[in-house]
Amino acid sequence: MESIDFGRWKLSCDPESTRKAYAVVPMGGPEECGCKPCLNFAAARDQIYGPDVRTLLGKLGVSPDRESRSTTWLVWNQAGTFMEAGFTLSVR
Repeated sequence: MESIDFGRWKLSCDPESTRKAYAVVPMGGPEECGCKPCLNFAAARDQIYGPDVRTLLGKLGVSPDRESRSTTWLVWNQAGTFMEAGFTLSVR
């Protein structure tokens, strides 16, 4: 186990075991689902996960393109359009 500092948190992790676990996951949940909101999320990953988060995920051994799922919340505004967002990144 390793310890990683991230902001005010100290995280315990096993990056090598995590990398091995992610190595057998063929694709992220958004690609597996294939619906338009999920594919939009996948296309925006580089904007969603900023540099600090991507660095942290790399240290943890987490593949940022292997979310277990993404979730869409529909929030209707007065113009009749909606916004959508959400994701789950499973880490043990």
